[in-house]
Amino acid sequence: MNRPAARKAGASSRASKPVRAKTAAPRGPKPARAARTVADDEVRKRLDLDERRDQLLALGKKLFGERAYDEISIDDIAEAAGISKGLLYHYFGSKRGFYVAIVREAADKLVEATEVGTDLPPAERARAGLEGYLDFAEEHSAAFLTLLRGGIGNDPEVTELVEGTRERILLRMLANMGQKSPRPVFRLAFRSYVGLVEAATIDWLERRAVDRATLLRFLLETIYAIVASAVMLDPAAGVRLDERPVLEAQALQRAKK
Repeated sequence: MNRPAARKAGASSRASKPVRAKTAAPRGPKPARAARTVADDEVRKRLDLDERRDQLLALGKKLFGERAYDEISIDDIAEAAGISKGLLYHYFGSKRGFYVAIVREAADKLVEATEVGTDLPPAERARAGLEGYLDFAEEHSAAFLTLLRGGIGNDPEVTELVEGTRERILLRMLANMGQKSPRPVFRLAFRSYVGLVEAATIDWLERRAVDRATLLRFLLETIYAIVASAVMLDPAAGVRLDERPVLEAQALQRAKK
C-alpha cells in the first residue's frame, strides 16, 4: 500500500513543476524596444522603396526623352536599371504604367516650377514664370520632352495628364489677371500662348538656333501682344496694360547663363 502513496507523491512532485514555472521573464521595456525597432525597419524599408522608385522614374525620363515609346521594351528598361523585369512590374505594373508615372511626375514638377509670387507686378510675374518654365525645360529636358510628346499616341490617361497640365497653367495665368471665371476671349488667347511656349521651347531645346535670352525676350513680347489683342477684342473685361514686360539688362545677362 506504500507504493501507491509513493506514486501519488511522485505525481504531486511532477505536478508542482508548472507552479515553479510561473516565474517567467519579467515584462520590461524590451518588447517596446523591439516594437520600435520593427517600426524603424518599416520606415527604412519604405524610404528605400521610395528612393528606388524615384531612381527608376529618373531613368525612365532619360530613356523616353531620347527614344520613342515603341522603341523601348520592358527588357531595355530592366537592363538599363540593372534590375529584373519582375521588380519593374512590382513598382509600376506594366511599361505603360511606368510611362504614365513618368508623365504624371513631370507634369507636377513643371507646374510647381512655374509657380511665382502673386505680390509681383504683372510684368515681373510673367518673366519669373517663364524663367521657371525654361529652367525646368533646360535642367530636365528629358522629362519635359516626355511630358509634351505623349509617346503612347492617343492613350486617354496620358492625354488627360498633358491637357491637365496645360489647363492648370492656363487657369493660374488667368487667375493672376483677376479672372477666376475666364472670359472666352482671354481663355482663347492664353490657351494659344501656352501652345506657343511649348512649341518654341521644344524647338529651342532640340536646335539651339537662338540663345536663351532671345527666346525669353520673344516669349515676353509675344504674351504682351496676345494680351493686347484680347483687351482690344474684349474691352469689357477691364484689363489694363500698364507696363510692357521688357527685360532689363540684368535679367538679360541672367538669362544668358
